Amino acid sequence: MTPTPAQQRRPFRRAKQLVIGLTAFMILVCAGMVVTAVIDDMSIAKDRRTAVAEVIDVGKLRTAVRFREEDGTYHQPATGLKYPTGLEVGESVRVEYSASDPANVKVAGRSWTLSVIPALSSLLVALLLSAVLMGAILALEKRKVTLSSESVD
Repeated sequence: MTPTPAQQRRPFRRAKQLVIGLTAFMILVCAGMVVTAVIDDMSIAKDRRTAVAEVIDVGKLRTAVRFREEDGTYHQPATGLKYPTGLEVGESVRVEYSASDPANVKVAGRSWTLSVIPALSSLLVALLLSAVLMGAILALEKRKVTLSSESVD
């Protein structure tokens, strides 16, 4: 018994739904990158303190700093420093942090707007990949439908 045309198209429909779902997920992730940066900056602005921090490590995923609060307490946030572009180990840098959460620390004078370019570039890559995948699925579907209609004749 040969599958009906609807049964033949089901895997392609599911593949298209998967690509659309993954694309929507990536859009949310990229939007989240910017939204969380805005929220963190607002949290710092609400309860801002400043200090001079020493850059102790510059890695691919985070830049570690150590700074002293006004009361003399030292902090080395586990999540690193926000907006660390261009910093080098041993460098002193002015930072802003939230007094209620000293782990929320960023380079002074830098803001959430620096998160827009990485978010947009990630979104562009995701959309291009989605377009390529969708095109491949459509091409395979067209070829499969054409082949199956020829074999029926």
